[in-house]
Amino acid sequence: MKKITLLIALMITSLGFAQQNFPFTFESGPTAFTDFDLAVTTQVANPDPTGINTSATVAKIVRGAAGYSGTKITVAAPIDFTVNKIIKMKVWFPVAGQSMIMKFEDLGAIPGDFEKSIANVPAMVWTEVSFDYQGVSNNTRDQLVFLFNPGVAGDGTANSTYYFDDITFSPPTVVYDPIVLPLDFENSNQNFVFGNFPCDAVAMMTKVANPDPTGNPSANCLKMVKGGVACGPLPDGNPVWAGISFIMSSPLNLSLGKFFKMKVWSPKSGSTVTLKFEDGQAPTFDLTSGPLVMGWQTVTFDGSVLDNARSYNKLVLFNELGNVGDGTANFTYYYDDITQHLTLSTAKFDTSSIKMYPNPVKNSLTIDANSSIQKVSVYNILGQEVLSVSPKSNSATLQTGSLQKGAYMVRTEIDGNVSTSKIIKE
Repeated sequence: MKKITLLIALMITSLGFAQQNFPFTFESGPTAFTDFDLAVTTQVANPDPTGINTSATVAKIVRGAAGYSGTKITVAAPIDFTVNKIIKMKVWFPVAGQSMIMKFEDLGAIPGDFEKSIANVPAMVWTEVSFDYQGVSNNTRDQLVFLFNPGVAGDGTANSTYYFDDITFSPPTVVYDPIVLPLDFENSNQNFVFGNFPCDAVAMMTKVANPDPTGNPSANCLKMVKGGVACGPLPDGNPVWAGISFIMSSPLNLSLGKFFKMKVWSPKSGSTVTLKFEDGQAPTFDLTSGPLVMGWQTVTFDGSVLDNARSYNKLVLFNELGNVGDGTANFTYYYDDITQHLTLSTAKFDTSSIKMYPNPVKNSLTIDANSSIQKVSVYNILGQEVLSVSPKSNSATLQTGSLQKGAYMVRTEIDGNVSTSKIIKE
């Protein structure tokens, strides 16, 4: 591998190219671009020396008729992320609302590309974009790869012509909090790095104020909107996989337990949430909840399948795995209080102790429990709440005579935990 890298460096030098490293300003001497999939990249005079970029020379890429045509730059040595974490560059797009991907590769094709993406880039104006590599400590990759409007074939015209300039590599200006369990998102000064995938247009994660303190008194939580626009034809561009990820500050310590709890707010009944820990190796294990109900609930994941010998350093969350989102409120979820446990405690809450009768039901439904019931809600098959009581006692009675015949979900909240059951109305 070292011999191949040295050979490439010698070839670059023999062609008149200087050893390449940050920053890339394209102002002094030629830059060696490696184009792929019908892309052509050259250094040209700045076609729009206004705004944030008045440089004389910039890089120009014309995309051909391939969905992933792009270019790469091989740097003089593998990129060291020990101090520097932020890649910034100026871009000029011909069409508004398109996306861009930047990633790192090497000749050895080591799994994991450190891929980052941005969406909705403005058009006909120089714009500075940033790629945040918080959580990456070091790597062996020495190729910067640039993909403009990935997943959509170019046509070689002005609408497929992009410009870029001033690629810099610097320390972060914001210090990000370490990502370790438990995560509660309550500190207003916290800053986290989220990895949305397959691209930012599909799954967007932000930290927000809790929109519904019923069932969860926390002030802050995470919001995830699942869209339905794929990045392209590749398997990882399938929008049914849209989700978010965290690069953890250190590998998961499984000696602290293999059970995980998390509060989830769902916009409807019947959906699911999936938790997964990854380390770049196979196999991976999807830990999926049972059917959710509308509102906040605490879900538990049994991670006993996780391997003690592996170093899981990425936490991944999906909602409605297998379904395509639409970017609306119907596919907007909230997460909070992700915790790790040695066992599943049942001292305060035992679903087997809940008695719900009669079922099927006609005019009234009674629920008995061994702890105080905070709230009982009944949802129809459309996820609409049709009945609700807050008894604050060990027993609750709901008048069901006005309900239409059919199946309903009953959500019972006890000691901050949620149980869901199905009933039939005759």
